Amino acid sequence: MAAAPGTVATRVLYLVAFAFVTGSAWSAAHRRPTEQRRPWTLVAGALTVWLVGDVLAEAARLVVGHDLTSPEPSDVLWLLGYPLLAGGVLLMARRRAPGQLRAGVLDGLTLVTAAGIVITQTVVLPEVRGAGLHLSTVVPSLYPLGDVALLATALFLVLSPGRRGTATRLLVAALGLTLVVDLGFALPAVTSLVDNGRLDGLLLVANALLVASALHPGGSELTTQVPGRAGLHPTRVLFLGIALLTAPSITLATGPAPLVERASLLAATVATSALVLTRFTGAVRAQERAQEQLTVQAAHDSLTGAVNRGTLTTRIGQATRTATLGPALLYVDLDDFKSVNDTWGHEAGDAVLVETVRRLQATVRSTDTVSRLGGDEFAVLLADEATTEGVTALASRVVDALAEPVPFGAESVQVAASVGVAMPLPRAALDVLDSETDVEHLLRRADHAMYEAKRTGRGRWVLAT
Repeated sequence: MAAAPGTVATRVLYLVAFAFVTGSAWSAAHRRPTEQRRPWTLVAGALTVWLVGDVLAEAARLVVGHDLTSPEPSDVLWLLGYPLLAGGVLLMARRRAPGQLRAGVLDGLTLVTAAGIVITQTVVLPEVRGAGLHLSTVVPSLYPLGDVALLATALFLVLSPGRRGTATRLLVAALGLTLVVDLGFALPAVTSLVDNGRLDGLLLVANALLVASALHPGGSELTTQVPGRAGLHPTRVLFLGIALLTAPSITLATGPAPLVERASLLAATVATSALVLTRFTGAVRAQERAQEQLTVQAAHDSLTGAVNRGTLTTRIGQATRTATLGPALLYVDLDDFKSVNDTWGHEAGDAVLVETVRRLQATVRSTDTVSRLGGDEFAVLLADEATTEGVTALASRVVDALAEPVPFGAESVQVAASVGVAMPLPRAALDVLDSETDVEHLLRRADHAMYEAKRTGRGRWVLAT
């Protein structure tokens, strides 16, 4: 990030332009809504410390009459800008895809490890072999590593759910150009051909692109949460595979190396492999959790959480085949539920349905099954060894529980329920019917009893004959 060499006027012009870009960054951050301001504040902070580093370097150059050799005090400020900028990009990713940062961090660490291997082999080690291991050889290599970390966070941002418009492309272009220029500063072959002033000019362009992404009208796409879940994108798989092969490929390409270098490559291979395995393990577990969630959703009512009709019929069939006495069933229907929706609205109706399931589950045993059959109809499948006295007593408690008013805001909604009770058929009768027919038979008997309860007064239970 050194200031442009050349005439004093040229260097001053560079600093003035950089100050304008930095001021624009702060202005763009201030214009953002409060909830989107923090990431752009960190971006502006990164440009600020880079600008201060350039000003200090120029001041030192004017005092001593020539450029300072690396490392110099300004390196501290220049390097500090990388975690600030990376933090800003990570906050964007966190706002854009909340709860999905862990996978992106693992991908970023994997890429940084692989890039660190390449940069160490191509930039650091050649300098160390020639001049020894000193700060003057290590510090310049930290800049490309910082840029790789920035690109890793940008990669996660780009591959997360959301729109990838002009603002996103400007941000990625800014970080990519910064990486290219910093690699140019670190490679003697480049600095011998290209004047440092031109490289500084390219850095100024990169910083301007960064600010342009903040000022762009579509810049909110970088911090706006959208529905969706970031999976293991094919591009991520490709990058992870390349990262996993980096150390072995360098080992094969460079041939025999000193023990220290071989040990570092082995450690890098172990670290990369561990990160990739952790990443894929997390992806597999996420897939398993998603599958479990789909299974639960397929078996349960989305509003109340009770099992649905399909699951109930399956459990009736299982109980018919395995229970000693066969299953008993309560068929519950709310009385005049339509008036609740008409009078109070569908939100009140949903509250009544949810409360109905809660009260049913609180009234029956934990081994019994509460199901929402659809609309305002429910069923309770009782476990084995249910006697007529016990089932009818339970039906009476259900009627009483559902007759209590349901709180809704500052008011209460009064409902009642009619319950049909179907006791298990004798085993001899079950042997005549197959399980599917018996399931339908039990539901039909309970349904008929429920309608008899409605016909004879509602808010009561009737035992099927």
